[in-house]
Amino acid sequence: MKLNGQQAFAFVRFLTIGLSVAFALNAGPALAWSQLFNDFDTGGSGYCGGSTTYPCLFWQEANWTSTTLNASIAPSADGDNYSMTTAINRAFGDFTAAPAYNPYINQCTSGTSCGTVAYYGSLNLGCGVYAGTSFPQLGTIEYSSGIGYYQFATLAQVAFNTAPYMSWNNSLDYSYDASSCTFNADGRKVATHETGHVMGLGHTSYTAVMHQGAEPFYSLQSNDIQGLQAIYTGTSPSS
Repeated sequence: MKLNGQQAFAFVRFLTIGLSVAFALNAGPALAWSQLFNDFDTGGSGYCGGSTTYPCLFWQEANWTSTTLNASIAPSADGDNYSMTTAINRAFGDFTAAPAYNPYINQCTSGTSCGTVAYYGSLNLGCGVYAGTSFPQLGTIEYSSGIGYYQFATLAQVAFNTAPYMSWNNSLDYSYDASSCTFNADGRKVATHETGHVMGLGHTSYTAVMHQGAEPFYSLQSNDIQGLQAIYTGTSPSS
């Protein structure tokens, strides 16, 4: 599907959930912490807010409330034999029900007129990559004495791979054959993982949805929820 200018997927700084394995880290349990500029995959500390190089990323919210993010799902997200829309909405339900002050997220039913800030679509991302998330529009970096530096998210874009030999399932099956570029993955886990990036979560070395690659579950795990609670404390940061 040809996307309009607002929906065009310019994947700069995108994160993937390919087959790479995150490094083990010597840090606390809330590793699924900041999607943008985190250094989980290079074995660094992984915590955001320590400098302008590693700001925390989250959606701006009023005190002790959870804002609502409206998401648009392009028809191209659904394949011939798989409904990614169903998987995405299941992921939305998981995050909306999470015991944290993270934003609620739901599918927008009236296009951009309902204030869509997250776009879900498809793109041929080549071999070995399931999906990618980018933030083509971001707010300015500011400083809070409570969390250090932070950066507001303003627009998120997610693309699921439409490479010719990519297939999806609901059976927690994962396989990859580099020689033929044939690979498949559980669409519910991938949709939940990418929605975690939309929320501001990064990759983690713990057993969690935000761990890269194959996992025998598709629902949020304790580490994912701890990451949300670490970012969304319920208090609005003061610059």
